[in-house]
Amino acid sequence: MLPGNPRPGSVYNAAMPPKTRLPAALAALMAAACATEPPTQPPIDLADTQWMVEDIDGQGVADKVESTLSIDASGRASGIGGCNRYFGDVNHNDGAISFGPLGSTRMACPQAVMDQEQRFFAALEASRTYRQDDLTGLLYFQDEAGTDVLRFRRMRKIEAAE
Repeated sequence: MLPGNPRPGSVYNAAMPPKTRLPAALAALMAAACATEPPTQPPIDLADTQWMVEDIDGQGVADKVESTLSIDASGRASGIGGCNRYFGDVNHNDGAISFGPLGSTRMACPQAVMDQEQRFFAALEASRTYRQDDLTGLLYFQDEAGTDVLRFRRMRKIEAAE
């Protein structure tokens, strides 16, 4: 073993020029850090929070047209599709989500609003999983293929009626 080389096969090598020792050591540390498991995220509590849609199937949403989602503690979903109020059952647990048949009021609105509402309802029905971005707080629903179909922004926590 050469003097100054702590062990064979280590990142530090006396034969390396001094300017390449530090980058090589940093690269080895970064590779080791990437190999560790990511921390598990705590389950997202969807109940009693109102969410506003920011994106449907990567196509955005119309200005001044609000599509919302609220899920109560008993597993009922409700909100505004864009024009009409809707309601129905929802099952959500450990990142999985599914909606039962949705009912809605039957008001007529401008065609662009009705189109957004239909895209929103179709995306809700296609949703199979959900996740929340830790940095932005945005909520994402994915379809069976894992593609983001909805992106929500939290509006407010709903206080339980007494």
